[in-house]
Amino acid sequence: MKKIIFLTFLFIILIAAYFPIGVNTWRILTNRRFVIPGESSIFIFRTTVMNDGSGEWWLYGEDNNFYYHFIGSKEKPYIKISKNEATKCVGFDPNDHMTWCSN
Repeated sequence: MKKIIFLTFLFIILIAAYFPIGVNTWRILTNRRFVIPGESSIFIFRTTVMNDGSGEWWLYGEDNNFYYHFIGSKEKPYIKISKNEATKCVGFDPNDHMTWCSN
């Protein structure tokens, strides 16, 4: 019985670590500076590049409709570009906001 409980617990941990809701929930609980864009949700937002420094915030992320770049300003802490608009940008790189032609 203990083995079944352990395997069930392990399975839940692995699923939570794999899907965005598990990762996002952990980051929200452990870091007060972690932001989920208002246009997205805890269920679908995926961090693609995290800050390399001591801060635990994302630099780039995406969901089904947008690419995001965290800039950290108080007013609006991120910029975004729709995935549809991104297809029109020559040399577009979702992890380099300088290639985003709408900004």
